[in-house]
Amino acid sequence: MKTVRLSGSLLDDIRDNIRNAHERVHPEKSLPTEEGYEVLERYGVLEKIDKTKTLLQDLWEGQVPYDMGKEVDLDNVVIKCELATNTDSEGETHYEMSSFNLSGGGLRIPAFVVGDSYYNKSLTVPVPSDDATLVKCQEAQMENEMNAKNRRNQVEQFNTLIDEHNITTLNQLLKAASWLEAYIPADRLQKMNEKDDRVKRVQEQREFADDAMADIRETMLEDKLTGDIFNE
Repeated sequence: MKTVRLSGSLLDDIRDNIRNAHERVHPEKSLPTEEGYEVLERYGVLEKIDKTKTLLQDLWEGQVPYDMGKEVDLDNVVIKCELATNTDSEGETHYEMSSFNLSGGGLRIPAFVVGDSYYNKSLTVPVPSDDATLVKCQEAQMENEMNAKNRRNQVEQFNTLIDEHNITTLNQLLKAASWLEAYIPADRLQKMNEKDDRVKRVQEQREFADDAMADIRETMLEDKLTGDIFNE
């Protein structure tokens, strides 16, 4: 088995795999952006827009000036609600504004209703805290934030494992936490699991040296014996 160093790029790959695995199990929950039209209808905004168009036509007897009669495609419906967050020690309640962007669905509305912005034609609709669309948005936001936090925690646990145990090789990492194998790139695992030919070569060289030394020792012994015979 070969020793594989935990390089910076390998550590980043493992962290990415941890995040991606978590995202596959806990995909990001989408906001109900398609409910923008429903919100406009629910709070009578569509009716007000139609009445505004009719009123302009009546006031100007069908000859509405261009600037007043110009219509644009609605990009976004922004729902907003002021929510109580907490009450301090003095009994004062604190609030924060919660808002979410929904699709405008390309609805044609008078330009003056959405202001002068060229790039973003949005219409803001105040909603109560129990609005069905607002509640869905809040639930999706909370779930996504919790999942994001859990992903960060998993990566942080991995970083802590590396630091606390001073792990520098893939071999040490899997010995300390074998379950992390699922997040290791396949090519790195394959390299680690390859037999280390260097060990085999060293063994072969040692055996060759032993054989060579045996021959030398045998020759030295024979030479000594031969010399002893001639010296008698």
